[in-house]
Amino acid sequence: MKVAIVGCGNIAATHAKALIQQNQEIVLVIGRDQSKAKAFAEIWNIPSHSNQFTDALASSVDCIPPRLCTMRWQRRPC
Repeated sequence: MKVAIVGCGNIAATHAKALIQQNQEIVLVIGRDQSKAKAFAEIWNIPSHSNQFTDALASSVDCIPPRLCTMRWQRRPC
């Protein structure tokens, strides 16, 4: 399954490791800071990165795991 990670902070590495161990293909990482998203993508060998959530919706991603890898205060309520 092709998945995307939203957020590229400290906890994102734990999520990436868990997804890889479950044989999931991480194809996109999304972060507020484009340079941090790029660095995270390079470390984890993820082919795409972005700072726009809409890129995940327009991509070939099958799943965005429900746990966002961002700080709670950075999220807007639904």
